[in-house]
Amino acid sequence: MMRAGRFAIVMAATVLAVGCHSGGGNRSGPTSTKAGPSTTGSPSHVVAGLDGCPQHMPTGPLAKLNAGVPGLDKTLVPIAALNVRICSYDGVFVETGSGIVDVPKRLVGQALLEPSAARRLEVQANRLPQQKGIPGCTPTTPGTRSHFYFLTFANDSQRVDVLERQGCIPGPDNGQFTAIRTTQWDDELRRYTTKRKPTNQH
Repeated sequence: MMRAGRFAIVMAATVLAVGCHSGGGNRSGPTSTKAGPSTTGSPSHVVAGLDGCPQHMPTGPLAKLNAGVPGLDKTLVPIAALNVRICSYDGVFVETGSGIVDVPKRLVGQALLEPSAARRLEVQANRLPQQKGIPGCTPTTPGTRSHFYFLTFANDSQRVDVLERQGCIPGPDNGQFTAIRTTQWDDELRRYTTKRKPTNQH
């Protein structure tokens, strides 16, 4: 049996799921746990340093996190990704001096995609239509729950971080290019990161 809090996502042998309590190094996250990810199989390639998600979501400006990557203003993911790490965080809307904002709270799911699945998600991301104008959050009341996806598309020399704040309109953003989220896109992220009971092995 797997230890409580750990889970596995097996999707056509392309997804490597990691336990929610596992963390790992992240170039943009200020805090992370030390344990490496658990996997459901051997990947054909894992980019160095792209292991478990940080317990606390990186909150630095995306334009700074993705500095130096060309083409960010033209497409959501302007690199050929070998892996994609998807980190799922619950959050809550809180009232501040500048208004009501959504704040990430805890890591609730994560997945590491190997090259074939990473490529499919990259293609899907780059098919999302671009949002023109300045995106903003949907007004809500303090205490309302929100949700975040923090994705890292990576190869051996480049990374692109993409943030989707599900309490906001329109959707995923790399700091220079904002896309309009679709139901299919959100369902895909949820499918990869939703905790599932392990299947019995005989």
